Amino acid sequence: MKSSVCCSVTILWCCLVGLVQPTEATFSPEDECRHWSQVIFSPGFEVDNIIFGVFSLATPTDQRSEVWRSTDGGRSWIRLRVSQEGPPFPVGISRSYAADQTLFIKDSSTVARSTDGGLSWSVMGQLPNDPDSAWRLEAISANEVFAVGHYPRPYSGSRERGVWHTLDGGKTWTRIYGEHTVTALAISPSYPNDPTLFIAPYEYKSVGGIYRSTDAGRTWLSANRGFPVGASSSIVFRIAPSPDYEHDGNVFTAGVHALYVSRDRGEHWDFRETNPPQEFADVTVSPYYATDGIVLAMGLDAGLMVSRDRGDHWSTTTSFPGWQPSYSGPINAFATGPASIGINVADYVSLDLGYSWSCLGSQTPPAPPEVPEGSTLLLLGSGLAGLAGYLWRKKR
Repeated sequence: MKSSVCCSVTILWCCLVGLVQPTEATFSPEDECRHWSQVIFSPGFEVDNIIFGVFSLATPTDQRSEVWRSTDGGRSWIRLRVSQEGPPFPVGISRSYAADQTLFIKDSSTVARSTDGGLSWSVMGQLPNDPDSAWRLEAISANEVFAVGHYPRPYSGSRERGVWHTLDGGKTWTRIYGEHTVTALAISPSYPNDPTLFIAPYEYKSVGGIYRSTDAGRTWLSANRGFPVGASSSIVFRIAPSPDYEHDGNVFTAGVHALYVSRDRGEHWDFRETNPPQEFADVTVSPYYATDGIVLAMGLDAGLMVSRDRGDHWSTTTSFPGWQPSYSGPINAFATGPASIGINVADYVSLDLGYSWSCLGSQTPPAPPEVPEGSTLLLLGSGLAGLAGYLWRKKR
């Protein structure tokens, strides 16, 4: 009887534990950081803990790019795709990923799509290809994607330059802007309800600055009032609208000119002073910007800087291990819980606005998901009822 009771309790315990087991995979970041060339957090990371990473290797005998996925906040990974051609491919994740599980990649000239979180891929169509160019994909849904192709040096020119758009999952592409090289693209977080796009065009001896479209790229107008234009001072590397841009109209830019902010959807721009004055490679806005007012920027001289008052004042914070002046990588800001955010730069993550850092995946993990109270009571009730029935029968 004792062994039977233990068996019943053990089965009940296994049922409870089985609901919260972590996902196993083939890579775990132990003592060394993984050298990612691109890190993409799921739009629903706060709930699903999904991250995609692009890992690239370039040696005289081996050149490849790989796409990996983690479903536990970076603590373990599985490899999804390998390419032996061209530069590291960009990954674009659908804004509706929780519902459609859709990813896009540009592998050489091929555009491929996955609708099962990267486990399988279908070749959809093609975009122009050049081994010296860089691409960025902005996926809206399983069918609509914007793509920007440009040389790392904006003044060098390229037949791929401009902004491309697809409405059929990447089968066919239309260039919606091609007059100049485009160094930055931003899409309203409320798109397509708010069909606003921003771009930063630049060509040697051209005006540059910011252009805006309010009809999904069919027409473009300059939006440079208060913004420096002409020569190299107008090169913009990143445009970052507020998550609530449709209502607050806030948008930030980072570039050779330092930091600028608009509070009226790009109608006017104001310079933001930082100490030291410097160029900025990136700027990003907190997912909880409406309540915390946090904006982050990557300076080429001072590293990571933080504003807690919607970009009006800036202070330096502790840059990630190995940071050196002129570092120009992107910043990811992601929700980790109600009203709390994390920062990802290169291979590192900070959960305290940059004051301490750890390798991506080795940060203190969020609490494991709990079995809902109702389900717990149901399981316990079922287990105890079965155990009571067994004891009653044994007593008879």
